[in-house]
Amino acid sequence: MELTKETLRQFLDQRPAISPRALALHAGLNENYINQLYNASNRGLTADAREKFLQILPLYGWK
Repeated sequence: MELTKETLRQFLDQRPAISPRALALHAGLNENYINQLYNASNRGLTADAREKFLQILPLYGWK
């Protein structure tokens, strides 16, 4: 599955035990990155954030 803002939201919505803030910190991003991403209607994942998330998301069940 391609990692986009929407697919990341869906992934996290299906896994309420995973803290979005903790996931962002684990990826090495600012702890407020997830809040900014959720609150900005037109902001997508940056290339840097996408790369960082793709490195850790398989640990959480991302396919």
